[in-house]
Amino acid sequence: ADGTISFADNNITNVGSISLDSIVSDASPSVITIGHEGSPFGNDSLIIKGNVLIGEDLGDAFNADSVLRIQRSNDRAFLHFKTDADQESAILFGDVDDDVECAIEYEPANKALTFSTGNNTEAVRIDENQKVGIGTGSPDSLVHMSGAGGTAVLTFENPDAGLSTNETIGKINFETQDSGGAGVNAYIKAAGANTSGAAYLAFGTGTGGSPSEAIRITSSGGITFNGDTATA
Repeated sequence: ADGTISFADNNITNVGSISLDSIVSDASPSVITIGHEGSPFGNDSLIIKGNVLIGEDLGDAFNADSVLRIQRSNDRAFLHFKTDADQESAILFGDVDDDVECAIEYEPANKALTFSTGNNTEAVRIDENQKVGIGTGSPDSLVHMSGAGGTAVLTFENPDAGLSTNETIGKINFETQDSGGAGVNAYIKAAGANTSGAAYLAFGTGTGGSPSEAIRITSSGGITFNGDTATA
């Protein structure tokens, strides 16, 4: 009379179609609810308590922490979000204390993808020109960092507990695909000056694929040119 069919530990098969508001199984622990008007999660809800597999069961183990798995054999598997041109789509992450704490969101109006953390505050943006903004929503270059109070810092770390002489701490390479000499043709490198934690900064230049050190700033502040020692 109320438009609900309830069943325990049984199957409904070969019925063609069912037209009703909900189908509920009281078999513990599995519960399946297909809701329409009056659903606790809004209209047209699907509530499944338990793990869900979409696609093919290939017999491999189901990760106990994976509530949803999409799997296909001999084919690709995509998860596709599609909305009207003025509506965003997102994957939201939250907990019982905060409904949305982090998010990955697509903005169709800007053709941009954003990553949010810390109470859903935007942290990283990739715009329609593939420019990446960290701390800024308007990146001016391929990578643009913005941080108040001098916090826009790029850190390179070598985690080795015993740094050896000439061991690289961090390095920036400059590369070209020029037909006359493709490859890395310049660099800036920080490396160990000794085994006592000191470091030097080297600048290298040359042809594609084979740059060599041109200038070094030593750990004591001196400067060498092509290996010849000079004072600053």
